[in-house]
Amino acid sequence: MFYLWRNFYEKICEFKIDYFFSFLLVAGSVAYSAPVIGPGTATGSTVAGVDNEATESYSSAFGNQNKASGVSSSAFGFRNKS
Repeated sequence: MFYLWRNFYEKICEFKIDYFFSFLLVAGSVAYSAPVIGPGTATGSTVAGVDNEATESYSSAFGNQNKASGVSSSAFGFRNKS
């Protein structure tokens, strides 16, 4: 009985270790890019992140694919418009 339990336990440990190392390989290959902070296209406007637009005066867009198109407006997060 002890042999069967030990064999089962070893198989479970091998399975967990295989998945752990597979996860490390996938996680290690994910690219990270630092966000870029810069001016928008209008006076006093600011954009930061990926594919953001701040087209009116004193507007801000931060995150991913946000559009701040009103005067003194802000768009934060993912695909927001203001």
